[in-house]
Amino acid sequence: MKVLVTGASGFIGRLVVERLREAGVEVRLASRYPERLASGSDIVGLPRFDEPAKDFLAVTRDITDVVHCAGLNNDHGGATEADYRAANAELSARLAHAAAMQASGRFIQLSSVRAVIGARVSATIDEHTVP
Repeated sequence: MKVLVTGASGFIGRLVVERLREAGVEVRLASRYPERLASGSDIVGLPRFDEPAKDFLAVTRDITDVVHCAGLNNDHGGATEADYRAANAELSARLAHAAAMQASGRFIQLSSVRAVIGARVSATIDEHTVP
């Protein structure tokens, strides 16, 4: 078993990697910022949403499962709806397609409240919030 963890340099991705390693699972780490990850691991750069299919296939080669933690949030501000769509929907779809072609196990995708409310809302979100 070898699990690809995207967003491996992020807050949640780092914890997923830690737990998988504690369980003895082999991992491949993918990040937009691979330089932030410890050397000596199986580390790959996460392709941009508009990169060729071969780049997504390379990331998922020899992988059994994917935990997709990567996503664009609003931490640094200035992201447009198009930026969110590209990073959170289009990239995810392309990664899922590559995994479906090569991985034998599961594709687990983590999401964000931003998937429901968009980039510009700063109100409290609860079960009554209309998407």
